[in-house]
Amino acid sequence: MYDTAHLDSIKQKLDDTFRTPGTMWGVDVLANQVIIHADSTVSDADFTALSEFIAPYGDAARLVRIAGESTEASSPINGGDYIQNGTVACSYGFTVRSKANPEYKSILTAGHCTIAGGNDWTKSDGTYIGYTTGHYYSDGNVEAQNGEAQDITYSRDSWLGEGVCASGFHSTYGCGTVDFKNQTITYTDGHQVTGMDVASICRAGGDSGGPLFDLDAALGILSGSNDSGCLSAYQPVNEALAWYGVEVV
Repeated sequence: MYDTAHLDSIKQKLDDTFRTPGTMWGVDVLANQVIIHADSTVSDADFTALSEFIAPYGDAARLVRIAGESTEASSPINGGDYIQNGTVACSYGFTVRSKANPEYKSILTAGHCTIAGGNDWTKSDGTYIGYTTGHYYSDGNVEAQNGEAQDITYSRDSWLGEGVCASGFHSTYGCGTVDFKNQTITYTDGHQVTGMDVASICRAGGDSGGPLFDLDAALGILSGSNDSGCLSAYQPVNEALAWYGVEVV
């Protein structure tokens, strides 16, 4: 058995050394290993470089080739509903309110959805939602996109193996389990994110920003997914809420 500090140190060295597009790595607690996933876009040379890097760690680290391509889930009101700013289409995440001013309500969605396009956001029918203020938008309601409303009353961190559900305008409603936590992912465009929860839920382009939840608990916001392996990555929601001083309502 390897202790947590040893495994965490291997993950940190990977974080410090590699930004290989199409990869994901982190500590798999149940397997007692650092597992590196490399999708179909990772070249043989890059795969070999990763393999050689972890070789000195023996069974403490394992490299796995997976099918598909790992991409951020954006494409050029309720949880999972379509929102767009004239250039980018994403999904509505959670309704939040300012702790300092509870009358001020906003939408929390994926930050990368706001990089391109205008500041004004509308629903699929053209109804105005609000404007970009940081990485969230004013007004809205939240419910699960499974045909029935699901009120979200609080937020918390997910746990490994937890049964969870997600919603997005492209893939609609789906459920699975949290398979990995604290993962570092480098998407095929080279953008790297850290601290991600990864769930076995199929997501696709346009689902970005959509909610991950368990009953009435808000858990995460969709960052990206692997288009073949049905692995989707989520920013833990409490970190984003704390950053902006808001809470789910």
